[in-house]
Amino acid sequence: MTRDVGQQSGACRGRLWLLAAGAAALAAGALAAGGASPAAAEDGVLEEIKQRGTLRVAGVVYRPLIMRRPSGEYYGADVEFMGELADELGVELEFVNAGWDTAVAGITTGKWDMVPAMCVTPKREEVVDFSVPYMTIGGVVTVLSENDKISSVEDANRPEVLFANVAGGWSEQIAREAFPNATHKEFGGATDDQLAVEVLSGRADAAIFDTPVTIALIVEQYGDRFKFFPSATEPLDVLPCPVAYAYEKGDDAFGQALNDFISARKESGALQAMFEKYMTAEYIQE
Repeated sequence: MTRDVGQQSGACRGRLWLLAAGAAALAAGALAAGGASPAAAEDGVLEEIKQRGTLRVAGVVYRPLIMRRPSGEYYGADVEFMGELADELGVELEFVNAGWDTAVAGITTGKWDMVPAMCVTPKREEVVDFSVPYMTIGGVVTVLSENDKISSVEDANRPEVLFANVAGGWSEQIAREAFPNATHKEFGGATDDQLAVEVLSGRADAAIFDTPVTIALIVEQYGDRFKFFPSATEPLDVLPCPVAYAYEKGDDAFGQALNDFISARKESGALQAMFEKYMTAEYIQE
């Protein structure tokens, strides 16, 4: 069973690498603000969850992993997986409305037990711990299928190859770091659709899009019009974003429970099946 509490103060639909300001300063007040009993604090979050009877999850929005209907109901890949975890623990699943700007701070103050769909960064690791990643968001070189200039990642790093980039964006950072010898053209405030049109029209040779989310949309919309490097499902090893569940720092028991849960779903194929269900335009663009 899933429960929603609180009032949404404006969902943050930015990328997963937004940092929660002031999280370290808030950590000192975690016990007082969280309301946990001394016994529960000693035993860790896992025992507290079982005593409380609910697994409290930050309701941050990132399509298609976690979404929120106008009615307040949460749904998505992570919502289903967290429901399965709650069932394994014998508790209810409870979403607490949250924004990305308070996601990390909410763990340190005991407002929720975990945050889903969070990009692992060194800065965040100073304040919270993370499960093993359950997916990786990364950049993929996207090229028109009939473009003979590029048949490999290495081919893209030449002056005659023109990249279309969002000025100041994550994709520009990846493109410039991975392909310093290529020619780069910046588009201020451009959307993914606009970059795709630049490549489709031949005005640019390549663009960087994230996998699995945006690449899934491109494949669904354009079929075999594009080719991808390293591949549609394998990102470049440049500024990757490992996505994991964040939880209270130092809580090894809860971390192990999360890791065991993720590993079992990976081995059974349930994780991949869930991604295939939700990585479609129906959910990503809803």
